[in-house]
Amino acid sequence: MLSEELKEMSTPTFWILLLVVVLVLLLSATMAGLTVGLMSIDELKMRLLQRTGTSDQKRAAKKLAPLLKDQHLLLTTIVFVNCVCMEVLPKLLDKFLSDTAAIITSVTLILIFGEIVPQAACLDNPVGCGASVAWLITLLKYLCYIVTKPIAMATAYILGHEKDDVLFKKNELAALLEFYQDSPTSSEHGKHSDSLAIHGDAITIMQGALKAGTKKVKDIAMPLEKVFMIEAETILTAEVIQDILKSGHSRIPVYYRGRDNVVGLILVKRLLLLCMQQTQNENKTTTARESIHIKPLFFESDKHLLSALNDFQVGHSHLAVVKSVNESLVGIVTLEDVIEELIQEDITDECDTTTYISVQAGEHIV
Repeated sequence: MLSEELKEMSTPTFWILLLVVVLVLLLSATMAGLTVGLMSIDELKMRLLQRTGTSDQKRAAKKLAPLLKDQHLLLTTIVFVNCVCMEVLPKLLDKFLSDTAAIITSVTLILIFGEIVPQAACLDNPVGCGASVAWLITLLKYLCYIVTKPIAMATAYILGHEKDDVLFKKNELAALLEFYQDSPTSSEHGKHSDSLAIHGDAITIMQGALKAGTKKVKDIAMPLEKVFMIEAETILTAEVIQDILKSGHSRIPVYYRGRDNVVGLILVKRLLLLCMQQTQNENKTTTARESIHIKPLFFESDKHLLSALNDFQVGHSHLAVVKSVNESLVGIVTLEDVIEELIQEDITDECDTTTYISVQAGEHIV
């Protein structure tokens, strides 16, 4: 089993060779572990650690970030050094053992201590393991650069892998939210005790925001024939005001010479002052045109909901008239409609009830 060279070997030489064997085995084990560990780390994981990780994780991610920029060169360097170690180890063991024993021992050591154990260890904590030997990887990268760089460039050219700046496509992110919503870590209705869990309503809102990016105002607009409207020359008597209150709306579109020609909006809350004025002067008459308080917004029917939300924020109106490409009116859409699409739930307020205030001539509204 023992080689002839071992019998003639001096003690210092024996210990030096044995130390070299151990170092080569450790280097091979390190490269094997890093092959699995570092290649399992993606760019998204590194970004998340740099922003949300602990102080130790942030330092580890900062050390690894430069190495992971060129993954082809990193992988080529690690595999090249590992191959050299696996070639050198049997030759070193030949100094101690016979040819057959050296091969068996080399394969056993590399399989157990050079492959299985280090790969399992690095797979559990790839960032920590990689950061602890980042200096060694950097050194080996420069030492083997002449050999590994051409191989890495050729590999990148042949495989044609290009880095995609888009982390998640829209449908992928939507599917990810669905997976998270169905998982036990989701804090449905805020009852989950884990402070790190995302509230179920928050996931619903995120899903609604994704859908709003593709949904158009014509998809949620109330058809024009169902809209409660008033003709511009209509005199706002007590009976008309009572009909307005019955409608349950806070804004009433006013049209002139046809329902497809909206000229303004009446704010129902402003009619309180009108009722008081009519009480003081029964002969005073006011038309709907004279009671217009604001102008409506006009949206193209193909406008996306998120764009409509931005217009509502700066348009000083919470109601918009939707028109088609041929300028004919399709219907109306409100800020509340857009928000309901975002939160994926109906908003019920006091105006959605069936009760209303009866207004008679000579009565005060309080």
